[in-house]
Amino acid sequence: MKWGSRYDAEYVNKLFRGISRHTTKKFVFYCFTEDPTGLHESIQHIDLMAGWEKWWGKATLFNPMYAAELTGDLNFYIDLDMVITGNLD
Repeated sequence: MKWGSRYDAEYVNKLFRGISRHTTKKFVFYCFTEDPTGLHESIQHIDLMAGWEKWWGKATLFNPMYAAELTGDLNFYIDLDMVITGNLD
């Protein structure tokens, strides 16, 4: 989830690259954001619900309407300030 200016698109891209390096599983990477500018072309963005202030936009993750856009049986949420250092398989 990326909102506002605290974490820019490069944080999202670095997380995507870290996951790509540390898994052999096929995955789809989603970013919930109000501004997808600069995201890697393989990252799919989902618009955040309007009306939430600051980090409260995380509530979007639990909205069934938005969850229906996610593919796969397992969804894994990672904050943008995390660094992937080992195998995720």
